[in-house]
Amino acid sequence: MADEFEALIYNDTWQFIPRPPGANIVTGKWIYKHKFNSDSTLAHHKACWVDGGFSQWHIKYDETFNPVIKFADIRVILSIAVPHAWLIHQLDILLPASTKIR
Repeated sequence: MADEFEALIYNDTWQFIPRPPGANIVTGKWIYKHKFNSDSTLAHHKACWVDGGFSQWHIKYDETFNPVIKFADIRVILSIAVPHAWLIHQLDILLPASTKIR
């Protein structure tokens, strides 16, 4: 663990900054693993610092909605519009990630 920490400091992978007011701080933790040789003998211990997704806010992914039209729907619309000589327009709408569609 000390070797990994020294490597993080040496490589300048992060820096201390003041915490902004009201910020959600994502913490981390050490993950330990045993690395083995091909003959199943212990080669060395491995320590890795990982960001802690466990401290992030919970997002309900089952409430997302992505409206997608099916090819069969397009065929039905075209089969109605063509005999009537209606004009057909196509439009894509890109919403910001924070927008909720209900």
